[in-house]
Amino acid sequence: MNATPSAADPVRPQPRAAWVLGVAALIALGLAAWQSRIALILWALDGTLALIMLLMATLGGMAVLALLRLGPLSAAWRWLLAAGLGIGLLATLTLIAGVLGVVGAAHRGLMPVVLGIIAIVGVVCLLQTPEKPASAENAGRARWLWLLAAPFAAIVLIVATIPPGLLWQEEGMGYDVLEYHLELPKEYYDASTIDYLPYNVYANFPSNAEMLYLASCVAAGEPVESWSVSKCVNAWLAVLFVAATWLACREVSPQAGVVGGVLAATTGWVTYLSGIAYVENGMLLMGMLACGCVLRALRADDARLRRRWCIAAGLFAGLSCGFKYTAAPLIALPLLALLLIGVRARVRERIVGGLAYGVAVLVTFSPWLIKNTAMTANPVFPLLGNVFTDYPPGWGAEEAAHFAAVHAPAPQEATLAARLAALGRHVVLDPAQRFGVLVLVLAGTGLVRRRSWITLGLAVALAVQLGVWLFATHLYARFAVPLLIPLYVLAARGAVDAAGRLRASIATLIIVGVGFNLYHTARLYHDHVYAGSVRLDTEGGTSIFTAGILRNVQQLATINGKLPADAHILLVGEAEPFYYLRKVDYCVVFNRNPFVTVVEQSPDLAGILDWMREQGYTHVFVDWAEIARLRRSRYGFPNAISASLFEQLEDAGLQRMADYTFGDPARELPYGTLYAVPQTGGPGPTPSASGSSG
Repeated sequence: MNATPSAADPVRPQPRAAWVLGVAALIALGLAAWQSRIALILWALDGTLALIMLLMATLGGMAVLALLRLGPLSAAWRWLLAAGLGIGLLATLTLIAGVLGVVGAAHRGLMPVVLGIIAIVGVVCLLQTPEKPASAENAGRARWLWLLAAPFAAIVLIVATIPPGLLWQEEGMGYDVLEYHLELPKEYYDASTIDYLPYNVYANFPSNAEMLYLASCVAAGEPVESWSVSKCVNAWLAVLFVAATWLACREVSPQAGVVGGVLAATTGWVTYLSGIAYVENGMLLMGMLACGCVLRALRADDARLRRRWCIAAGLFAGLSCGFKYTAAPLIALPLLALLLIGVRARVRERIVGGLAYGVAVLVTFSPWLIKNTAMTANPVFPLLGNVFTDYPPGWGAEEAAHFAAVHAPAPQEATLAARLAALGRHVVLDPAQRFGVLVLVLAGTGLVRRRSWITLGLAVALAVQLGVWLFATHLYARFAVPLLIPLYVLAARGAVDAAGRLRASIATLIIVGVGFNLYHTARLYHDHVYAGSVRLDTEGGTSIFTAGILRNVQQLATINGKLPADAHILLVGEAEPFYYLRKVDYCVVFNRNPFVTVVEQSPDLAGILDWMREQGYTHVFVDWAEIARLRRSRYGFPNAISASLFEQLEDAGLQRMADYTFGDPARELPYGTLYAVPQTGGPGPTPSASGSSG
């Protein structure tokens, strides 16, 4: 597959990349329609809304890009850099609006006005900025490799429209999404403000992704049903990540760009992450744009232009940190190593470039550091709890120590051998093959064949990432996805020869490797979307949860459908409140739980019931299954909460309304119990909904 024919070879016209991508898109749409037409309808509606929001942000990013003065840029560089900067700008503006208290239903008209203004400014900057003519080089027949991405894109189209809570098994069926990734935007929207939450420590994590999801709530005008807009935003970020990978790898050659883009589009992790409203897609997008800017800095001959590219790289690296804390050691630090090693300049110029990069990282990461400092007196809360000891409400030395212990490797994984075994288990031997063998083989080829300072820098960046993952994380598989950034670049470099051409043998290897990835990705999809041989039509099915149709959320049929609209429910054990449509109070396992504190300190049962009434609770739901699960895990759950405690509370007046089991209520212990709180002393009230759900 050689795109550069010899003088004796006839020149054969090759298809334009847009045509190949168009064919791939049509194939993806056809495959998705075969599986679910509802998914395509949701994309036509909510996916379009998400795209419009991101396009307006991209136009705003043009104004920021103009300030960087990077010189004439090709259309691809200009639009992708503007997209990254604009998305970061949208997240930051949403944070500011939230802190100012203008992100609720009453302020829906503010977002389109602000986006419209920055988009107009961006258009003016776009028209005034010179564009670099497109390169005459092209990827030739290598473009046809983009067709390999079609089935993966089809799966993304479908999984992005499946309600949160059904994907994936390893993620507890999206536990984190329902606990904070989408729950926090829901709470911010309902309260019309962003504030410190003493019951949910995750509200203090960097939240660029959650700000995009909050913007989705505002755009859709509804915090629960807007999950589909949020998931489409997350999927669009994956598309941009693929494009950014193509752009960064294109610095090697056009064919290397195709290889990098195709690898990104056909890696199991990218499809997997597009099915859940997490933060990694945004983190990877910003990280890859930062990597591309570093590669441009390494090629710059002019010292001043090099520093500007270093600043651009730092801005994107800081935005990646704004998606997730771990991006600081796993993306920003490794890319700094690549910059310092790969640039061919005097030591002083390297230091200046590194400092410019570091300052830029702090600029775009600082909104979250400032927010945390103002709300918790700890810029990286809840990290470094033993250093910053001026604890906010709901947090203290005990909670900080518990959080740190749980997020360190388990005792059985403390040895080097155990950590290396975990690396092999989660990367090379991953049962779902979400990295895949192909990218590892091609990256290894790049390390061996393309010896240069850039290769050395990429190798050191990868080594830093591996060291951080092994010794500074709790060895969770998803935390290793930043490895993809240097792996893709190394793989693209290894796939082409010194002239940047892709050989037929390597193209064949890519086709086989992508087929291997597709088998494992399709199997993972099948295991979650099919029950035996029957496909589950769940796309867009919010009512599966809100109406309590699933066996593990039957309490929602009672709470959402039968309790009065002014009901106020205390959740005990349950920390996934996203689908609750009544007012609920909950507490994640790491925060100091007010109910547990009352139980431990109250001298009598009547005092506990008095506290419930004082807080305005009308009902209590206890999730026995979740409490048992937490006690089996390293997270734990306070022993003060038990079945005997609630039996005694029943004797004191608490009214049992309903028990919920997964199957036969006559043969199973309930997974949850709903109680009514007596609003006066003495016997409990007549329940407004009763019976046993099975």
